[in-house]
Amino acid sequence: MLKKRLSARFIIQSVFVFLTAFYVFAPFIIAERSWAEGLCPLGGLETLPYLIGSGVYLEHISSFNIGIMTALIILTLLCGRMFCSYICPLGSLQEWFGNLGKKLGLRKEIPVPLEQVLNKLKYVVLIVILGGTYSLAELIFRKYDPFYALLHLISPALNASFLILGLTLLGSLFVNRLWCRFLCPIGALVRVLSFFSLVKLVRDETSCINCNLCNKSCPENIRPAEQVVLTKDGCTHCLDCIGVCPGGLDAMKLTMVKTKYINKGIREGQ
Repeated sequence: MLKKRLSARFIIQSVFVFLTAFYVFAPFIIAERSWAEGLCPLGGLETLPYLIGSGVYLEHISSFNIGIMTALIILTLLCGRMFCSYICPLGSLQEWFGNLGKKLGLRKEIPVPLEQVLNKLKYVVLIVILGGTYSLAELIFRKYDPFYALLHLISPALNASFLILGLTLLGSLFVNRLWCRFLCPIGALVRVLSFFSLVKLVRDETSCINCNLCNKSCPENIRPAEQVVLTKDGCTHCLDCIGVCPGGLDAMKLTMVKTKYINKGIREGQ
């Protein structure tokens, strides 16, 4: 059961990585230029005030970015942070590098107090990006964004974004999904939206045998066994915890939950 579930997620991840690569290398295939920059949902959020106020997009941004951002918001409100664990190509690459690091014995666990501090950094990154972009009317993060570098592999350069991309993938050998967990501005956005999602992952306390296998399998290291509703920072609904759980869907399940249980989960997550 575990292998089937993991294989299904790997296939979905691979499809989106392939589609991203197709857009990145489109000039070599069917187009005169790369369409990849339109895949960034953050660009849609960055240009939104200017589009509403004057009907003008920021440079490098198009209606495709708005469409991707809208789809991301709808997906998150319906299903939580599944974008991060199934769709985002940078997240998938980090996870694959992390799996390699685990096999090589390089994986390290970050102490919980330090991890709780690092988890807040992505919100700071998001606020700085949006504040700077809105005030200067230009994409201030573009030259540092590893997602931008990934979308421009057709023309790699020795600059900050490609350097950060390389460090992100290298760092993921040691700390799984390093960028996603601690620095990703898109991750910060969907994290906030996920509190309002219709579907959440719930641990049934009566069926749970407290084996802690879900804690060991979680790629985000959010310790599902210590929660009821998995609202704690980082849950991406990858379902790996269900795959290793001896109780299966009786102990861990995706479900629509009542507000009182959501509030309970938030309190426990904090």
